[in-house]
Amino acid sequence: MGATGKEYEELLEEFMHAVKQHYGRKFLYSLKTSQIIVERKLLNNIDNELIIQRFQNLKPRKLEIM
Repeated sequence: MGATGKEYEELLEEFMHAVKQHYGRKFLYSLKTSQIIVERKLLNNIDNELIIQRFQNLKPRKLEIM
């Protein structure tokens, strides 16, 4: 089982500190930028799937012209 809660936060902090020491801040910035790009793509796919589902569930209806 993986670390959770405070244990996870401490492990992540230790990892980020080691990465920053070894590779520098630019590497961390690059990771963050990549994460943002991936998150946007995922959200975009989810939005598109929700839109498609919404329109598939719509029933055609007659329009009345006045």
